[in-house]
Amino acid sequence: MSTQKQKMAPVARPRTITIAFWLVILSAGFAIASSAISIASVMSPQGAAMLREGIYATPEALEGEIGIDALVSIAQSTAVVIQALLVLITLGVTLWIAIALRAGRGYIRILASILFFLQALGTIASPTVLSIGSLIVIGAAVALSWAAPSTRYISESTAHRRRGRVIETDAIAVQ
Repeated sequence: MSTQKQKMAPVARPRTITIAFWLVILSAGFAIASSAISIASVMSPQGAAMLREGIYATPEALEGEIGIDALVSIAQSTAVVIQALLVLITLGVTLWIAIALRAGRGYIRILASILFFLQALGTIASPTVLSIGSLIVIGAAVALSWAAPSTRYISESTAHRRRGRVIETDAIAVQ
């Protein structure tokens, strides 16, 4: 048996996929901006005052040896660490979606559509300028990923990957 690998021309990427890719990347900017605003809010004097009020509302929190200022500082640090982890996870998922979409992976459109729907629910529950802007950008990216040229590209990319796999055949020596 010999192994033959067929060389195939790459599938041409349509503008709809390229624009959707960059829109998904742009949505990462909204995530970074939103996280920066959240961190600034928690670290502001008003944020510290709100945390202080929350601690005073929980009498058990004041029973220990740690003072109120230390508790506020711990709460602020915890909020910053959690926000940083969330933005890193968001950036990772966003980049994965963008790269998979650009590569013509069909499953990513379904995942992006589900995440768009979940983001829409969150935006309805707590609308902000950034969440609405992000929703519009992601909505446009999802719509472009389902456009006819994108669908053709994803179908052709899938077929191209399947044909590009190693095909084993029986080689018959002709003398």
